[in-house]
Amino acid sequence: MTQGKRKTWVIGHKNPDTDSICAAIAYADLKNQTEDGIFIPKRAGHMNEETKYVLKFFDVPEPELVTDVGAQIKDIEYRRTEGVSSHISIKRAWELMKNLDVVSLPITDNENNLHSGPDGYDKRKWEVVSQGENTISFALESPDGDQGYPGNCKVKVTYTLKDDNAVELHYEADCDADTTVNLTNHTFFILCCHDS
Repeated sequence: MTQGKRKTWVIGHKNPDTDSICAAIAYADLKNQTEDGIFIPKRAGHMNEETKYVLKFFDVPEPELVTDVGAQIKDIEYRRTEGVSSHISIKRAWELMKNLDVVSLPITDNENNLHSGPDGYDKRKWEVVSQGENTISFALESPDGDQGYPGNCKVKVTYTLKDDNAVELHYEADCDADTTVNLTNHTFFILCCHDS
């Protein structure tokens, strides 16, 4: 019975080689055998002759070509993990990882920092300062002493949707004192399931 089951596309990279195509087919098959849902192998680019030969030899149908995949943020499961001291024992780290059901622990202490502390920029409301048909810019002002960092810092990020459907992020930071700034973005997209 497939009615009501969630469909998930399994896709390799944009210029697929034989490994990428076969990995998508094998992973979709594995997921279909071990999980509830429908996992469908697809491809994001044209197949080379070697790949066509391999699939024909093993009598495996070619995955359907997907030329335009929209981003689906709603499928992301994101769990925050609190940081730990670098001085805990390996045994204690292992116990925490087992209890928290995580595969890694961020190490934070007075000399290291993760996401600028408990009130990082990711938790703040950014102001929209400009927008166009394919672009939008957000700004944030961080006062002197914020999260323990010196100087007033004006931060701006611009998101641009390019003609090839790529998303470009451009960061700017202007601080009036010597300080540390390392802006990044951890957003990722599940590029599948256009009809989910």
